[in-house]
Amino acid sequence: GFVGQFSTVATPDVGLILAFVASAVILTGLWLHRRAYKPLVDAALRGAASILVAVLVVAGAAADVRAEARFDLQAAIHAAEPGATIRVPSGVHRGPFVLSKAEILQGEPGAILEGEGDGDVVKITAAHVAVRGLTVRGTGSSLDKENSGVLVMADDVTVENVTLTDVLFGVYARQANRIVVRNNTVEGKDFDVTRRGDSIRLWYCNDGVIEGNRVRHTRDVVVWFSQRT
Repeated sequence: GFVGQFSTVATPDVGLILAFVASAVILTGLWLHRRAYKPLVDAALRGAASILVAVLVVAGAAADVRAEARFDLQAAIHAAEPGATIRVPSGVHRGPFVLSKAEILQGEPGAILEGEGDGDVVKITAAHVAVRGLTVRGTGSSLDKENSGVLVMADDVTVENVTLTDVLFGVYARQANRIVVRNNTVEGKDFDVTRRGDSIRLWYCNDGVIEGNRVRHTRDVVVWFSQRT
């Protein structure tokens, strides 16, 4: 070959020959080592595999038991008869949830309804619904869509003793007459005030009651076009 104005000529010598010999010796040694120890390793792997299968079988059985014991709030809401009371046990229950028939959600201590961080957490579309004693958290952050912890779109709804955290809007009622919003705590998202939603908003909701609520880190409490509130 050529490097600049110089020509180069390469020929094999003792170093290259010794490198080839060393490589051959190493490969031969590795092959002999594998032939000697492979049966032992295979036996050990078979034993470990048997133990792993046993562990997975036991773990799977335990998971099945836990799954049977886990409370499925979505299924309970769907299966409940109109007028039923659903007692929500302690723990985190993943939403969002839609209440489309008359029923009562009564939270046990430590019961949390958690949204996906997108949209509303609880949406009420039926009259004579009550939500009590729960923690609601994790709305979306869209001011355009007015993402709410509890969105009410029906008459005669009660939201009481509910803690709403990490919510854009807290309780938002639209055309929901005789709504009761009582003794709730609303804490909004950690946004600048220009990006926050309202803690409680009523829009065309006549004869409603708002009392005993504590609000923090939200924008306003708004009552629009709502007579005898």
